[in-house]
Amino acid sequence: MRNRFITGLVATAVLVAALPAGALAQTPTATPIASTPPVQQFQPAPVYNGDGFSLTVYQGSSIEGLKAAGAAAGASGVWVQDSRGVFQLLPTSTAAPAFLQGAFQAAIPTIMSPLAVTLVREPPVQSPGTITLADEGKTIALRVGDTVTVKLGTDTNWTMETPDPKVLRQVVNIAAPPAGTQGTYVAVGAGSTDLRAGGGPNCGPMAPCPAIYRMFGVHIVVYP
Repeated sequence: MRNRFITGLVATAVLVAALPAGALAQTPTATPIASTPPVQQFQPAPVYNGDGFSLTVYQGSSIEGLKAAGAAAGASGVWVQDSRGVFQLLPTSTAAPAFLQGAFQAAIPTIMSPLAVTLVREPPVQSPGTITLADEGKTIALRVGDTVTVKLGTDTNWTMETPDPKVLRQVVNIAAPPAGTQGTYVAVGAGSTDLRAGGGPNCGPMAPCPAIYRMFGVHIVVYP
């Protein structure tokens, strides 16, 4: 038995010696494994309209996956209809308050794929600073903390209506505003409200004054 073992060692040594130089250092080339393309979470791929909305279908099966996919698609939130037909908002930002996601999970505890969703992307917001007659009927976007001054001129004796105080609040100044300025407002909370005014011609005390009543309004949307 010992002689057979020694004979085997000698044969192996002879075989190794006969191999070309460097043959033992060569490493067999590994066959590359084809990578699986990532699954598209939304079908079709999100395309936002001018108002920042995109209707699509989510292909996943978890709330965290929906949140991550929405963020990757550039959405700031995802609207989903619950079993009662009420739309629930899932914010995608990690800075969003936790109770918002908790409210979503309470209304929609599980997700069944495929799921019709509406992605919403906040438009870039820059306060116009001033609202004039040229803005009548427009939607004005603000951020919380922004201020805007209403300047409708002196041709009409304007009276401002009070907007939703949880969204927009008038800044009270001791000094009287300049002529043609109806007030300055600060955005105090996320939401939307209408800013309206109305009045008749600003006639002199002795001048004839036509009985014309004019209305003015803009829609204010305040983002966090």
